[in-house]
Amino acid sequence: MVDISGSMFSDRKAARVKGLIERFIEDAQRHRDRISVVGFRGRDARVIIPSTAHASSFRDAVESIRVGGTTPMAQGIQRGLEILREEKRHGEYVPFMVILSDGMPNVGTGRDPKREAVEAASRLREEEIPSTVINFERGSRGGRDLNMEIALASGGSYYDLHDLRDPSGAVAKIMEHERAMF
Repeated sequence: MVDISGSMFSDRKAARVKGLIERFIEDAQRHRDRISVVGFRGRDARVIIPSTAHASSFRDAVESIRVGGTTPMAQGIQRGLEILREEKRHGEYVPFMVILSDGMPNVGTGRDPKREAVEAASRLREEEIPSTVINFERGSRGGRDLNMEIALASGGSYYDLHDLRDPSGAVAKIMEHERAMF
């Protein structure tokens, strides 16, 4: 799950997100994992890379990611959950969701978008799908706090990108740690 809304435009967040996605693709290839990338912006979520064990062939799709618009975080989590449910049915892989966001949803289906995002994240816990949230918001503004709440609601882990000395190198360590938890 990757936040590609307008708030990700500042502070070179978009470039950092693309770099992290590239590292996740490399990690998935190395471990022969399947990977799918879902981006959320505007009013919905779209599949950037369909579920595949050969994600390296989609590097152009990652490079062409453009940010802008509103932040429908709950819809993004829900779309990712649908994909993971399908993977879980096949039984060959352990589903795992990574959420890359600055935690600032501002559009939903009519209610409070922040509450909707937390409720969507809680379904991950209910369905026993492991997850981690990587926060892109600097400081203690609402986004960081919401990302922590989403990690808690999902039963997943939380990482703050700004606390990581080498964000790209941290992906392997994060995934190694998360795989040990399965």
